[in-house]
This record gives sequence, C-alpha cells and structure tokens, in this order.
Amino acid sequence: MEYSPEHKNTLINFDLKSFLETFSGKDIQKIKKQYPELYRLLADQVDIYPKAGKKLPSFTANYCFFTRKGFEQSTGETLAEFKASLFKGQLLIDLTGGLGADDAAFSRSFSKVISVDSNKELNLIARINFDRLGLRNIERIDSTAEDFIKTAGNADLIYLDPDRRTGSTRSVTLADSVPPVPDILDRLFELSDSVLLKLSPIIDLTYLKKNLTEIEKLYVISLENEVKEILAQLKKGYSSEPEIIAVDLKPGMKRDLFSSFVHIGMETEGPTGGEYFYEPAKCIIKAGLTEKYMVYMNLKRIGKVSPYMTGDRLINNFMGRVFCTQYCAVFAKSHFRKYIKDNSIQKANLSRRDFPETVEEIRKQYRISDGGNEYLYFTTNADGEKVFYHCRKLP
Repeated sequence: MEYSPEHKNTLINFDLKSFLETFSGKDIQKIKKQYPELYRLLADQVDIYPKAGKKLPSFTANYCFFTRKGFEQSTGETLAEFKASLFKGQLLIDLTGGLGADDAAFSRSFSKVISVDSNKELNLIARINFDRLGLRNIERIDSTAEDFIKTAGNADLIYLDPDRRTGSTRSVTLADSVPPVPDILDRLFELSDSVLLKLSPIIDLTYLKKNLTEIEKLYVISLENEVKEILAQLKKGYSSEPEIIAVDLKPGMKRDLFSSFVHIGMETEGPTGGEYFYEPAKCIIKAGLTEKYMVYMNLKRIGKVSPYMTGDRLINNFMGRVFCTQYCAVFAKSHFRKYIKDNSIQKANLSRRDFPETVEEIRKQYRISDGGNEYLYFTTNADGEKVFYHCRKLP
C-alpha cells in the first residue's frame, strides 16, 4: 500500500515505544480498532519486536519500524558491520535497499549512500528509520535497479543483495535473481570498478566461478558457526584465481578468518595421537578449505571425505569446535549398543558426515535423546570403515 500524507506524518511522529508497551501481549483486534489504517504495520511490530533485538539491536533500541518481509530478508547487524569494514569511499550505490540494515552500516564507511528500492511503502519505512538512527547521508530512491542504472553516475562500490525468491519457490541461481545479475553486470562495471554481491549461503562456489567473471574474492561468512551468506567481490578486469576467505563471526565483532591464499609448506607427517577431536567451522567446510586448513594446523583428517580431524595437541585458536576424545572404534551395531549401555549414554549430541545412517535413524535405533554433555560423531575413515567417536567438550 502507499500511505497518504496524513499516514506518513502519523508514522514519522509515532511513539512506537509507548505503543509497544501498551499493546505487547494483547489481542491484536484492539490495534485494529484504534489504528484501522495502520493496523497491519503496527500488528507486525508487536510480533517482530520480541525477536528483532538480537538481529538488529540498533534498530530496536531506536524504535525503528519493520515490515515482515523486510525483516525476514534483512542482513543482521553483525554481518552488515563486517561487510562495511571491508570497504570505504565517497559513494556507495545499493541497488537492493530493503529494510536498510546494510545501508546503515555502509553509511559509516562511505561519505554518501544511495539506496534504491521499488517498494514505496518499504522506502517510507526506511527513510523514517534512517532518521531515527541519525543517519543523514543515505538517499533513498523509489526505482527498480534496472531503471536506476540507466542514468546513474559513477560510484566507488555497487552493492546488490538480489531477491532470491521467485514466485513461491526459492532460487539460488543468478539468472533467476531480482534484479537478474548476469543481464546488468556489464552496465554495473561501466558505473564502478567494484561490485559486491550478497548471495545465498547454499549457493555452490563452483557454480559461481563458472557463471561469474572477474571475481576477486569470495567470502563464506558464518555467524556463530552457522553459514549465513556468501559475498562475491568483483573487480573490473580481474582474471586471476579468486581468493576464498572463510569468516566466522562471533559476538562483540570477534572474527576468525582463513584464506585460500595462506601459504603453507609441504604436508608434514601428522600427529600420531588422537587425544583431541576437531570439527572445523562450517564456513571452512563450505569454502572448500578443509584440506588446506588441516595441513595448516598440522592435524590428521579421519577420512577422505569427512571433514573431521584429530590431533595429539590442543589448538586454542582453532576455527571450529574442539573436544576431548573419550573413545573411538570401528562401528558395529552390537559393539556400539554395548558401549552406550556400559557408559550409560541415553542422551547425546549426534553428528555424522560420510556415514550411511542419518542422525534421526541412529537416535531411533539406539534410543538416544538429544542434548546433554556427551557428543557422538559418526563417519568413515581413510580405509573405508565406518567409525564412531565419543567426545566431550573441553572444561
């Protein structure tokens, strides 16, 4: 919907803090009765605010507005701030403005941000939010990306977070994105030497390298060990092998990074013991850097496909999870059943890689509930044998 001038003024001056204090937990029909014209938007605030604080803390602290789709598709502030830390300049053009979390972060790295979106309702919300956040260097434009770039001027960086939803399905191909990246890329390089694409966390890196030219860097970014997004940094005229960087972000802007360009020597003889069990961060695995990281850390990989590693020394700065190995053995049903019975393991955290049974099948067959302090890992070793590891977190 497009708000009338009166509704715009109402939203600009609306005391969202008092509203949330009054209507939180109450029947939303009361909202409809008191605010019939703004009912849907205000009802969304009551629903979204309880879960928005962790993802967008600055927005909630300043009582910004959210739309449901805008919130769902928005970058979290931790990821937005990391992206913004990679660049600086005079002008950034964001062709997919959305709710504006990325714009807010980039506005602290660039003198000016031009943010483009075709959704006029969302654009009004974004302008109100930028004002509440005290951000005066963001200009929001009502336009499609395709129309805007026809007459746009040059920029230091062009940023796109293409909408990956097509109809009722979710697409991860570049051609099905909105805007369609392959169709406009030549024009983008006329406007800027640098283009940054935010892509789905499930997109295949091999597909990207085959279907995108001039990729300088690929960032695989996880937040607290969950892969959230892929960044493709394109540079006009770049023709070398792209650098692949695995990034794991943690609270407080702490970050761990590992690059495919890290130089490592010849693989040395690995450690002989297996006192410690290592599960590399998901961004390492997604980035295809498991083997390189294993050699870099001088660890032994358990299998040819499995990413799990073992070592006889404790690595404090390991990107991923580290456990003390309690026991490991070739997996046989009778032996495993006896082992969990003898050790009273009725509750455990289960993980598997390159193993025929799923976690759900293992739980059901051996009656192991989820959680607790025990960790059971199932995989296949270098000799093709099914194995299991019983681990515990370090004190």
